[in-house]
Amino acid sequence: LAPAVLATSVAYSIFLSTPLGKEPGGEYTNIRRTFGVKIVAFVGAWLKMISYIDALAYLAGAFASYARTLVPLDANVLAIGALFFFYVIHVAGVKWFGRLQVWMCIILGISLVVLVVPGLFAIHPAYYRPFFTGGVPGFAASLPALFFAYAGFESLAQTAGEVSDSTHRLQIGRAHV
Repeated sequence: LAPAVLATSVAYSIFLSTPLGKEPGGEYTNIRRTFGVKIVAFVGAWLKMISYIDALAYLAGAFASYARTLVPLDANVLAIGALFFFYVIHVAGVKWFGRLQVWMCIILGISLVVLVVPGLFAIHPAYYRPFFTGGVPGFAASLPALFFAYAGFESLAQTAGEVSDSTHRLQIGRAHV
């Protein structure tokens, strides 16, 4: 995925360096100004919202299937509970959601260290021959999960238009992460 990630990140860094990257509206404004047609911009923004709703449903379901091993509740109850929890945090305000994100990032970092570092000593190159054990169809089946993990970095570029003095403030936030 490196070529796709690099190609997309270059486009968003260019977007941020223009005056358009400092105005509210995100991709809707960018598409509308690029093509000059409001309906194309609407469809692009609408499709993004639909894909985010799908991703949110998928991630809530995945969380529920894992959480069922710890909590003996129905998967639908757990998924809806997780969605409701994050909804309440959003309603509470950006400050609380930011704090929650920081703690979730800390937990993620700790879990990566706990899982990856010991696993490095258990790598056997023979296990990776052939590299794509499922062939091209198996590799293609793994891509949706990779795209879910990758999605969302463009939100920083779109946030720039919503933040006053974004060039300065977003640099400060990035330095603290």
